[in-house]
Amino acid sequence: MKIALFSDTYPPDLNGVSTSVQLQKEALETLGHEVVVITTGLPKQRKVTFQDNVLRIPGITLPFLYGYRLSFPYNHKADKILREFDFDVLHVEQEFGVSLFGRLFAHFRDVPFVYTFHTCYEDYTPYLTRGKKIPDLLLKKIVRKLLKAIGERNIEIVTPSLKAQKILRGYGIDRPIHVLPSPMECLSPAVLPEETLEEEKKRLHIQGKKIALSLGRIAYEKNLPETLSSFLSYRKSHPEVESVLVVVGDGPERERLEEKYPDPDILFLGKVPHEQVSLYYQMSDVFLTSSMTETQGLTILEAMENGLPVLARYDFNLEGFLKDGENALLYDQGKTMPEKIHQAFLLDKESRRRITDNAKETLQKLYDPGKYAERIIQVYEKAIRREL
Repeated sequence: MKIALFSDTYPPDLNGVSTSVQLQKEALETLGHEVVVITTGLPKQRKVTFQDNVLRIPGITLPFLYGYRLSFPYNHKADKILREFDFDVLHVEQEFGVSLFGRLFAHFRDVPFVYTFHTCYEDYTPYLTRGKKIPDLLLKKIVRKLLKAIGERNIEIVTPSLKAQKILRGYGIDRPIHVLPSPMECLSPAVLPEETLEEEKKRLHIQGKKIALSLGRIAYEKNLPETLSSFLSYRKSHPEVESVLVVVGDGPERERLEEKYPDPDILFLGKVPHEQVSLYYQMSDVFLTSSMTETQGLTILEAMENGLPVLARYDFNLEGFLKDGENALLYDQGKTMPEKIHQAFLLDKESRRRITDNAKETLQKLYDPGKYAERIIQVYEKAIRREL
């Protein structure tokens, strides 16, 4: 089968969609399919490039949105290259730029079309409206209408989670929606030497303390203030436990939160190279997340991969994925998080090992790229039959 994957983000971009698209390409190629990725150009790229079956189209940088890039919805040279392929199916991973190009190409070339809804854009409209209420409400309405219009086409729709499926149902899309968790490379990261972990603790002056970790973009939609205030409440309730909260990552809210929470035991480390994140996962005692905007949380998966117990706020998205006391710890509202932090710090070795082993088993079951490839091929075949 010849498959075109259209995505507005792809490595070296570091985010969940970028990673899943790369793994999808590799897994489909392993099954013997020919896959072409169409994506946005690299920073400062001026011309269309096509190398190793990755077609990159130049675009503009969006400084207000983590530096992501957006390509124009049509490029003549890219269209000419793609016309050389007789694609069996097109899979569009997003909604704008390159992905809009994919929808146009599918329409004018009469190619079967599959669409994956990864991102709840309503959570990100404040970046464009700067939090102004009426413009934000209007933009959210436009987003809903756009996604409904996409979903009403004669296509196959995929979501990575039940939460994402529920969001589309809320937009009035009543056609069948396939729920396929996006693939993840379920390889246990190398276990770092204890000396390496202790060296970093020494550098940060946190030897001998319990360590809670928050890692990811520091942006309003991640609900980090709930994590920070809950940690401080925990510290106040349990002063007998020496503990710190290490915050790894950067984003538009970092400076404001550093000023609001000037506590010596909350350490904002900023952005670190992705190859170093295992160091922070492995030296910590619990991973904390209060986000309720994820359709599939990459940092949760990374923590589980690294053998770090996860403490997450309950969200519909986690149904069938995380189970309290089995493969993670869950809390249901901000006021219950401090005691859950205490519970996590008090886990004995046997309980911790049971939770982390179950977590890794969950990853293998739900996120294996090979299994994803087999399931998505069934969706592609259904899209092709729909066009016949």
